[in-house]
Amino acid sequence: MIQYKGQSSISRSDEERIDPAAQSEDMPTPVPSSLPHAAAAFAASLARFVASGFKTVDGPLHELRMGHCRACEFLRGSQCSLCRCLVAKKAWLPHEDCPVGRWESYPRAEQGGK
Repeated sequence: MIQYKGQSSISRSDEERIDPAAQSEDMPTPVPSSLPHAAAAFAASLARFVASGFKTVDGPLHELRMGHCRACEFLRGSQCSLCRCLVAKKAWLPHEDCPVGRWESYPRAEQGGK
């Protein structure tokens, strides 16, 4: 869960609806995850990756996700400044999604697809 200035926290469904490009002045501003939160999220993601049998998305979906990340104002070098992930690695994982909803997890992959 990402915290926003002026709010204690919001749910994942709220996060998925936020498009930073469309935010108005009265919309909450995302703030970066704390380092302990980012480390815990990484450990949970790694566990899901192992449990999935090391499934990844296909190349075109990875490139689509990366295109969204490359155009994002929260990208700092190779890292997302909100969730602190290495975007090129996270974009391969079917169970992961963008913290501001630019791309979602890939359910078919989690249900036995590639």
